[in-house]
Amino acid sequence: MFLTRHVFPSNSRTLSTFTTHIHLQQPLLQMALHGFNMKFENYNAILNECVNKRAFREGQRVHAHMIKTRYLPSVFLRTRLIVLYTKCDSLGDAHNVFDEMPERNVVSWTAMISAYSQRGYASQALNLFLQMLRSGIYILEPCLDKQLN
Repeated sequence: MFLTRHVFPSNSRTLSTFTTHIHLQQPLLQMALHGFNMKFENYNAILNECVNKRAFREGQRVHAHMIKTRYLPSVFLRTRLIVLYTKCDSLGDAHNVFDEMPERNVVSWTAMISAYSQRGYASQALNLFLQMLRSGIYILEPCLDKQLN
């Protein structure tokens, strides 16, 4: 019996195409087989599919894989996890990712603030907004207008 080793395509666009044509199970299996060799492009492609399909459990598996392999996701990937969890109505998980971020940018702050404000948690959204300002991150007025509408 021969075991074949599955590897991710080197081109992230190829993986994105792959995940749109096949259920998420195959890319998740390949992620597990790929182990510690996962790269940003691979995680990004799978997370994008999870976000687009609102695939909560599959997104949790991707997040768990990052933790188990001690992968240190960039601010971008952590923000994608926040977006995934908020789109799947798991605000607690989104906030946990946010709290564990060693570095945040205006996009990660805005994702969390928007998640709270869109679900009617105005005081939590305002509290986060004030924390963001205290941290030295400011947003442009047009961005704020869009978030408050």
